[in-house]
Amino acid sequence: MGAALQRIEELHASAPFKLPPLQKPDGYDQRISACRELGMTFHVSMSKDVFSSQGLSREGFHELLREKITEADLRLQDLNLKLKEPEEAEARKEPTFHRLRRLFSNIFGESLWLAERADLTEKRQQWQAWINKTSVADTYSKVCVEDSSVYLSSTGGTSLQVKFVGFKMNEDDKVQFVQADFSGGCQIQVAPKNWDADGGIKALKAISTLGIWNLVNHFEDTAQKSREDEALAQLMSPGIMRYYVVAHSENTFLQEGISWKCDSNGLLKILAAVA
Repeated sequence: MGAALQRIEELHASAPFKLPPLQKPDGYDQRISACRELGMTFHVSMSKDVFSSQGLSREGFHELLREKITEADLRLQDLNLKLKEPEEAEARKEPTFHRLRRLFSNIFGESLWLAERADLTEKRQQWQAWINKTSVADTYSKVCVEDSSVYLSSTGGTSLQVKFVGFKMNEDDKVQFVQADFSGGCQIQVAPKNWDADGGIKALKAISTLGIWNLVNHFEDTAQKSREDEALAQLMSPGIMRYYVVAHSENTFLQEGISWKCDSNGLLKILAAVA
């Protein structure tokens, strides 16, 4: 285990991209412990779906980012028009039937449009900041310029998509631009219960105990399931499963040159805990 810990340390130190640590949510340790005390087990998987690394000149990098900014501006214009339509309809005193139809068609779309607009606005600002940052960088000072970001989105209670984008400007004035998409999640297994036993075994036990076994174990199983449901509900609080999945996927990110620690010790703490 000592060699493994040393290797992880080396990977973190040499990774070309280093993300800010993901902060542990309040109550994380207690909620994970509560589930484990009930016999639950966690199985995390994380796989790389897309990985792209481009070697670009500084001018080529700026051109690529400007294209992204232009695409974002066009999409933002479209989103702003969609979000403005209800206001314009209200000002025109649109007939009630049309207003209701528009309302129901937009009732779900509006929240998605707002989220997409906020996301695109943030990315656009970042791309412009990267242009500014690399425009004034003095590569002859032998100081490499780099920056990166990561976007997380949940596709379900325990599923997670990770989108990474980053660049590193080297001493030769060339830019390494990396984009990577990961997807994964966590499967949670609960402890087996009495009602999971084989039918023949249940029948034999019921005969030998005059049916009392069935009643007692039914109450035990019902109480256990109630405790499990409560613990799982607490586990689904914002950030808890996201943190758990990322914390147990650090090695996957490291293999792609991305150092992303989830606390002061990162993966080292997890490995030490299971050693």
